[in-house]
Amino acid sequence: MIVRPHLHWFRLLFVWRGSVLPHLMSRLGLVLMVSVVPVHPPAIPIGQAQAAG
Repeated sequence: MIVRPHLHWFRLLFVWRGSVLPHLMSRLGLVLMVSVVPVHPPAIPIGQAQAAG
């Protein structure tokens, strides 16, 4: 167990050593990529036919 001096809650957010954050980074990255897709759709709308001309 890693014993640290008492830190302010904001500084404690950025503690890397002894944290589970390194183990979760790949999962957090996957969730980030999946959540960006619906928010940032492609430039060409899907399902709309272009007018023949």
